[in-house]
Amino acid sequence: MMVACGLLAVGGVLCVVRGRAMLSVIRRVRAGAPVRSVLLAINLAVIALILINVFSYWGMIVGTASLGLGLCLSVYLKAVQFFSIVDSFVRYSPMSFFMLYMLFGAGEILLRQNPMLVGGGGGGTPALRALYEGYYSINSDGLRDDEWLGPQSAGACMDRPILALGDSFTFGQGVRQHETYVERLEALLQKNPGSCAEVINAGRQGVNTSWEYRYLEETGESFDPKLVLVQFYMNDVRPSIPELGSAVRGLADYLTWPREHSYALFWLRDRFKAIASPERDPFQEYWRSTGNENDPGWIEFVDAIEDFGAWSRGREVPVFLVLFPHAVRPLPPEHDLFEEVQRVAVSAGLPVIDLTGLYDDIEPSRRIVNPIDHHPGPEAHKAAADRIYEFLTERDVLSSE
Repeated sequence: MMVACGLLAVGGVLCVVRGRAMLSVIRRVRAGAPVRSVLLAINLAVIALILINVFSYWGMIVGTASLGLGLCLSVYLKAVQFFSIVDSFVRYSPMSFFMLYMLFGAGEILLRQNPMLVGGGGGGTPALRALYEGYYSINSDGLRDDEWLGPQSAGACMDRPILALGDSFTFGQGVRQHETYVERLEALLQKNPGSCAEVINAGRQGVNTSWEYRYLEETGESFDPKLVLVQFYMNDVRPSIPELGSAVRGLADYLTWPREHSYALFWLRDRFKAIASPERDPFQEYWRSTGNENDPGWIEFVDAIEDFGAWSRGREVPVFLVLFPHAVRPLPPEHDLFEEVQRVAVSAGLPVIDLTGLYDDIEPSRRIVNPIDHHPGPEAHKAAADRIYEFLTERDVLSSE
């Protein structure tokens, strides 16, 4: 990126130094083909935006380097020669761009008719967002749950709630609200005579254990929970993504808006990542991070678990760590990821609810939401709720107050 910015800076300086030649070129372009020149500028801007959306960081490097290199070369080419090159490009580019847009449009239509071809991942794929449209309802607290009225409200439950923290597994990506393990656990609790306990779903897509602790400390305490569930999945050992400033985040959101809504751009981005890193396996990265005392993600996870332990002891509120396995890819025997996580949790004083083997009695195709989204499906959420309820009941931690 520094090289690309350097080329851009050098090109700009040379343009200033050779300003007379550049002005001559600009005048001839404007006089010779004003409309085609404007169309060319628009098309180049569109192509640059596509590059940014498909290649992200590398797209910005290529775009910046190309602009800088172009400025540098334009200074050293004679004005007439430069103009002839530009004029030829302007003259024949409309047909090329038209064919490119037609191909892109055909791909967009094909993928929208067959969303399963787009590919899955987290919540960032436009195909999944379209499939789940209408699934999610967010309350005034920013949570996927009914409105929390609190014990002071007329007719409200006087039993203190259970707070469920976690990522997209707890949020319930791809399933209806009543199908999440949080809602199913609440239904099981309320079957007990005299119980009206509520389970608050504080799951948030894409977060890790460190974020969950910050949420508990800054917001979750206001619910006055009698018990806290912290859901863990293997990607929680990834380090937090640095927060961007509001201006930078706004610019990034603006530039990547097309990828968030275009099936074709997302598909191109997904294919590029696969080609650029054919050997990359995120699961292997998670396994290597676990227990590695020099890994930033593991260090952050351990610190967060210790913070949960200190919070639990200081407020005399039990905190349980719930270990969720992957629905279709079990941990290999040579990796003791869950054992390492349990060791850290027990050391911090947190009881562990290990859901290993959760999917054994569920047919593989019904464990997940759909073929391009391997988040737990409705049957997996039900099995998780049953296991958690059984664990808490056996330890008699659900007594009403």
